[in-house]
Amino acid sequence: MTEPFFILLMRLVTGIVLGGILGSFITMLVYRLPRSKSLITPGSSCPSCRKVIGWPDLVPVYSYWKLKGKCRHCGKPFGQRYLIIEIVSVVAVTLAFLIYGFGAEALVVIFIFLIVCTLWNILERQGKGD
Repeated sequence: MTEPFFILLMRLVTGIVLGGILGSFITMLVYRLPRSKSLITPGSSCPSCRKVIGWPDLVPVYSYWKLKGKCRHCGKPFGQRYLIIEIVSVVAVTLAFLIYGFGAEALVVIFIFLIVCTLWNILERQGKGD
């Protein structure tokens, strides 16, 4: 394995993993900030049945696909917004690492993306009365 290929692979893997985590974090912020809920506790729960969502069901994109976008406990749909935000985050973070590497520029781009995506989704949800 040549060094440039290994670096490219590391940027891809890091972008996918970190992008999924940030996408999940953004969906949490979009749900909790307008409701003045704690960002730390309690853990994630289904908005319909209020049951705690276990860690296997919190894996970004994969768990949405596996559970067909529904709560494991009550079967109510979560909505496609979660999946879309997670996929967009994976793409954005991966592109930031591919374009800027692991430097400060990538971190600035990712931080700006996090803020803009969160605010945009909060404002968009408020416009729909969510």
